[in-house]
Amino acid sequence: MTNLSNVSFTYNLRIPGDGKLNQREFEIEPARDVINAGDDKDIIITFIPRSTKKYEMVMVVDIEGVG
Repeated sequence: MTNLSNVSFTYNLRIPGDGKLNQREFEIEPARDVINAGDDKDIIITFIPRSTKKYEMVMVVDIEGVG
């Protein structure tokens, strides 16, 4: 992820509908962190399917203090 702005922010990444704690199929690292102005942050998403089905998921980026 790249922060093209002139301000740092705290973000939280999540995939709505991914299940509860030990039932999750997606792991996001780091799911929450600070990204400084002009910096890049590598995000790793691991997918561990629990069944055979069609997946249509979205990832939401929440930015602390916005919205």
